[in-house]
Amino acid sequence: MHETRSDRFGLSSILFSSHPTRLVSQTAVCSGSTSNLYPVETENGVWETSSPVERRRSRPLAVRGLAANVQQELKMLIPVKHSIAVVIRDGDKVLSIHRPDDDDELPGIWGLPAGTLRNQETIEDLIVRIGRDKLGAELKPVRKLESGRQMRSQYLLDMELWEASMKGTPSHPEWRWVAIDSLQPGAAAGSLCCELAIQNKSRVS
Repeated sequence: MHETRSDRFGLSSILFSSHPTRLVSQTAVCSGSTSNLYPVETENGVWETSSPVERRRSRPLAVRGLAANVQQELKMLIPVKHSIAVVIRDGDKVLSIHRPDDDDELPGIWGLPAGTLRNQETIEDLIVRIGRDKLGAELKPVRKLESGRQMRSQYLLDMELWEASMKGTPSHPEWRWVAIDSLQPGAAAGSLCCELAIQNKSRVS
């Protein structure tokens, strides 16, 4: 006998007593299977069965790793964008650039220079590319400051905030030195780099 349940992720699943920590798809088991099933409690819910022997034996077995494994599998279905934003300082000010008004995600926002890692590219490579392509200046990584994640409409944004030193003057048409607090509107609009910069200021203040 086996019994199926739909968990909070909407997955119809079953559990074998012979594999107490494995979540198995319903299609993986034939209808004539006689495998015993028993209740398993996780951080995200409980899969139950009608087995009276196991139900009487003890309280549900806690398998804390199971929920994390399911979540990890689901994350594999969502594209992840690994990005770096840079903090370039001039005293108590940081360099901010203006996003184009026709930007797909954050039009018109004043934020930090940032870029997305390409295949085989290192963090240092990316920071150098941000300086060359987005500022027209030479950047060198100094240290990692913060990291965070944010769900966007089509992907998961995984971002690190790095401090960088700059050689030369930016040729970007719209840049300025600003107080970190002036990044608040960008953070409110959904800019993760602005949010991380403000978070870092609060942490070191």
